[in-house]
Parts: sequence; structure tokens; C-alpha cells
Amino acid sequence: MLAQMKNQDPTKPLDGQQYLGQLAQFSTLKSIQELQVSFDKLAEELKPGSTASTG
Repeated sequence: MLAQMKNQDPTKPLDGQQYLGQLAQFSTLKSIQELQVSFDKLAEELKPGSTASTG
């Protein structure tokens, strides 16, 4: 996103709809990454012999 903003022609800005679409994509990507971290933690806790606390 930062690279796009740096390279964007100021005389031809993105229209609002395109900008909102990109923001939604970044938000979705962030949510997917957070979900992956949660799944990784859960998988680690479910491994046999795991020393994770069950609190």
C-alpha cells in the first residue's frame, strides 16, 4: 500500500471506491494472518506431550 501511494500520480488519484476496495482487501489479509497465528497456537497446544498450560 505504501509503495502504491509513493508511486501514485497525484494528478490521477484513485477513486474512492477503488481505495475502499483496497482497504477491505488489506483488512481481510490482516484477519487471515491473525487467524493463522491462532491456528498455529492451537495446533501447538494440541500436540501430544505439549507443555502448554490449560488455563
